[in-house]
Amino acid sequence: MWDRGDSDRFTAVQLVSGRDDVPSAAGAEDPAISEDGRIVVFTSIDRSLVDATFPVCVGECSTQIYRYDRDTDANGVFDEPPRGTPLTIVSAIDAGVGSRPRVPVAGNLASWAPAVNTDGSQVAFVTDATNLLSTKVAGGGQKTDGDIVVAEVLLGQLRRATGNPATGTIPGAHSNPALSDTGRVVVFDSVIPGRVTGDRSLIGRHVVTITSRPAVSMAAVDFGTVLVGWESEERYVSVLNDGPGAFRPTDVTSSSPNFRVTGGTCRRGVIVPAGGGCTVYMVFSATEPIVFAGNLTVSEVGDEPISVTASLRGVGGEPTLEANPPGLDLHSSVVNGIGDRRTLDVKNVSFLPTSIASIRLGGNNPDDFAVVGQSCTNRALNPDASCSVEVEFRPLASGRRSALVLLQTPTGEYTSAIVSGEASYAPQIGVAAPSVEVGGVLGIGGSGFPANSGIVLRFADGVRPFAIATTNESGVFLIEIEIPITEGAGERVLIASSPDEVAASTEVLVLRPPSKMPGVPGCGLG
Repeated sequence: MWDRGDSDRFTAVQLVSGRDDVPSAAGAEDPAISEDGRIVVFTSIDRSLVDATFPVCVGECSTQIYRYDRDTDANGVFDEPPRGTPLTIVSAIDAGVGSRPRVPVAGNLASWAPAVNTDGSQVAFVTDATNLLSTKVAGGGQKTDGDIVVAEVLLGQLRRATGNPATGTIPGAHSNPALSDTGRVVVFDSVIPGRVTGDRSLIGRHVVTITSRPAVSMAAVDFGTVLVGWESEERYVSVLNDGPGAFRPTDVTSSSPNFRVTGGTCRRGVIVPAGGGCTVYMVFSATEPIVFAGNLTVSEVGDEPISVTASLRGVGGEPTLEANPPGLDLHSSVVNGIGDRRTLDVKNVSFLPTSIASIRLGGNNPDDFAVVGQSCTNRALNPDASCSVEVEFRPLASGRRSALVLLQTPTGEYTSAIVSGEASYAPQIGVAAPSVEVGGVLGIGGSGFPANSGIVLRFADGVRPFAIATTNESGVFLIEIEIPITEGAGERVLIASSPDEVAASTEVLVLRPPSKMPGVPGCGLG
């Protein structure tokens, strides 16, 4: 890495393809760099650069994709002594920030041609590896063609660029990937452009693009009761990006002058990567003793922009209650499971005794949380006295879930606190028997999938799906399927996957029925 802005020739050049300042003995190639110069990606066959489980080398070792971070503490100063591990492997399972401290398992075959987006939060590459995703794809094209995979670094996840990583039926016959600034657009050349784009008239090698849209969320905000003529204390709301791809906020607007944006990190030009977030700070001013409502919108500009909106609310009156903290972030949980439990305190900030008449949940996803304990109702709450409310996370869907805990006095004054958490599916499938003959019937059951969804069943190395099961309201399915006689025999991996990429797998031994020898007269057989 040569920093041409550094006039000191002893510090201008930094080693990237090495470990602890020791150069790689096997060398490195194909570098790519993020826009600000912080992230460098490259390929190497060196198995000593990082701690990982590598495949056995047959002849020359397979190339892997590596990512070097010149600013591990994100303080804006490059090439100072790192506070973390600057070099990580990308072409691996359990690689990246989001999944440590597991030991990564490197791709079992070669990966090459890395590309990086503007802030280095995404790395695209070509691979022949069959162990990085839940399904395999058939190869094709030239020697330099393969499957296009994108690593969401902060999420610690890999996804197949050409479609659903759980079903992946498009052969790996692509090369030369590149990423847009946000990483939402992947461009590459392909020898099967008709399969990628759906335009069957395309024949021969063409350059194609695939666009994805990230899931961006923001919780509702309720300032509660605020003294007329005064501004509330500053509150903040987070904009969170679950990917795929980054979000680039440009405009932060409030629909009402009573809710004023005072700052935050969701400012023009800042990229919010998948797995990251930004904040908006606000205050509320009540000009009369009524209910005020509005909307906060954080949006992009340009081609196919994304925006996210949160509702705003506040009331003018005599402040009586105060929630502390004003927001609770609960640990992640599985959908339809019982998750984290946290407590918030509620204080009487007035000069007179009061009581709490009601505790309820509102906001975006009130059904995903439950009040499981409290010491606030059926008692007097004197000035400066506090009580507590215990909230539990019970997510009913995946992604970022949020709600408002609303506490109100008998005379209508109230306060609120935001509760939020991340939820994901934990699907499982099982089979009624460990083996089945082709043409035979196999019973399959699954749980932990999205409710009322079509679940595609296929073998990981199969050409196409062979059945679809439908889950009930609890995300469970049971189905009997006939194994097509065209399926190959041997140890197979059965995949069950939903349209939104929730997948589970199990092993099945597929058998060929024994051959029947024709009878031969005189040998006791006919």
